[in-house]
Amino acid sequence: MLKAVCDFQPEYFKINSKVMEKNGFDFKVKSIPEDSEESFDIKVILRPHLKEVLRLLKKQYNLAVFTASKESYAAPILDKIEEEESLFSYRLFRESCLIPDTR
Repeated sequence: MLKAVCDFQPEYFKINSKVMEKNGFDFKVKSIPEDSEESFDIKVILRPHLKEVLRLLKKQYNLAVFTASKESYAAPILDKIEEEESLFSYRLFRESCLIPDTR
């Protein structure tokens, strides 16, 4: 099966925007930053048809998702997107990137 990587970008969703105050949001998740013990709510609006497009792609590709965000921030959002079904075979976060030793 072919592989495709989805870059997890703000173009796919909006977070805590002023639009939400007026129109609501699709879901809310709690995130706990690694350097803090306090959690905060992340309110998310998904782009129209995002899940449908991912489902169609999954039929043809082994999907991976990459984000430059830390896992503690992005994983709860991905968990909610994949709540009904698994869409991604791999999840790669900022921590997945290594700086090679160039000495």
